[in-house]
Amino acid sequence: MRLKNSKVVYFFIGVILLCLGTATSPSYGKNNAAIIKPSSAVFSQYNSSPIMDNPVGERFNGTLSLIGAEQTSQDAEFRINLHLRTPEMEGSIDIIEAEIRYDRRLFEFVRATNLAESALIEPGRIQLKVNGGRIYHADHLGEYRVSKISELYFRAKKPQGQGDFTIAGADFYVWGQRLPKERFFTVKERVTIEPKLEADLNKDGMITIGDLALARRLSIKKQQKIADSSHYAPYKRVVMIGLDGAGISVSAKAPYFETLSSKKTEVGNRYAIPNIRRIIGSGAVSYSAHSGLPSYSSPNWGAMLTGVDYAKHKINNRISGKRYYEEASPYPTVFQKLRKAYPDRKLASFAHWKNIGNGHMEPAAGVNLHFGRDDSLVQQFKEYVSKGLAYDSSLIFIVLDEVDNAGHAHGWYSPKYYRALEKVDKKVGMIEDTLRQAGLLEDTLLLLVADHGGGTLRTGGTLARAKHHGQDGELARTMFIAASGRTVAKGNEGAKLLTGGHTR
Repeated sequence: MRLKNSKVVYFFIGVILLCLGTATSPSYGKNNAAIIKPSSAVFSQYNSSPIMDNPVGERFNGTLSLIGAEQTSQDAEFRINLHLRTPEMEGSIDIIEAEIRYDRRLFEFVRATNLAESALIEPGRIQLKVNGGRIYHADHLGEYRVSKISELYFRAKKPQGQGDFTIAGADFYVWGQRLPKERFFTVKERVTIEPKLEADLNKDGMITIGDLALARRLSIKKQQKIADSSHYAPYKRVVMIGLDGAGISVSAKAPYFETLSSKKTEVGNRYAIPNIRRIIGSGAVSYSAHSGLPSYSSPNWGAMLTGVDYAKHKINNRISGKRYYEEASPYPTVFQKLRKAYPDRKLASFAHWKNIGNGHMEPAAGVNLHFGRDDSLVQQFKEYVSKGLAYDSSLIFIVLDEVDNAGHAHGWYSPKYYRALEKVDKKVGMIEDTLRQAGLLEDTLLLLVADHGGGTLRTGGTLARAKHHGQDGELARTMFIAASGRTVAKGNEGAKLLTGGHTR
């Protein structure tokens, strides 16, 4: 912001000089307390400076954009983000007032973030007063860290339809003063509620033998049509539970360090993780999979979600905290692929780390996003299932952070690290129980995975870089991958042990 010949300039100069002690001459008042007096030169400059007609000195020049879901399904919650870009302005903007309009027959407003005041809500119309406070010089439209000012969440009400979300108007304020507009552009978002197919009689988003069983009272012609379009599907959904930083801690042969200066032993059965062990025991597991380099979260969650390694998907922790995943990437995420294959089915993500929901999936995919601490995520998952939303979901991705947090705080494979794993085990059990109680576990493929481990093993068997990962080395890179489901072969005595594997 430019302030030309303003009294404000001299006022702040005076304050700075007072703080530095260069514009003051102390005198002493009652009880010998020092009284700081500004120099007469500062007062003279302040009093002689001309008053500006507009203390802000800039006109608004920029764009408000809506970026988010392009496809969704009935009852699904989806997000559309409000973005501000002012690349030709020099100053920051304090407050943004915007009016958003949408088709009230198709959608309903749920909530918004970063509001200075409660939103004024009418069906089909919301008025937002959003906090600003920075300069919005985003070089790229997808740079959400710089340009995103609010997240708007909506729910699709109808079985099908298409509607636009538009910005009907906006005002921008600095120091309580509304900026005159020089150039103001808006970008709308169009959202399609994808309909269920006519042959999908049980409304699960798939045409299978279950639909054929429901078609017995239909005409022979319609039964034949359903039979022709049906296919065998051993699972209706995948629930992928990521244990951030878990390495191979779920194995009885995992490393254990009694103290950070102790030599490595095996953890054995020192800690109880019955739920994780039961899920692994009912399927197959590899304890010798490896994360890619660098052994950080984003390169490896990115590899799992895109199917290619870091050299191709290029998502690191910095990028995922700054930009959305590119819609036009030659390596689309599994969310985007599933949206194209099953447009009328739901997608959901539950993660404490916001990089997951922002930088690891395409905004247009319309993933139902949930954020919060691990306890909150499990509760949100329960609510998601209880509302019937998991029934026609193709992928539910859950990332639990407690183990990684304990590794950074107390050291990988330490006692407190394993105690965090015990807490996570209870949450994994709650997730499994929720699916079972809803009658969804039988046709769910359950995946348990880590993204990396941590620490470095010294030649003498002690632990170096105990609270870190990202490096090469067996402790930081070795991780587990497990699967459980009715088509997953298991061993004669518990889990079928596999060897190798990679996050990509």
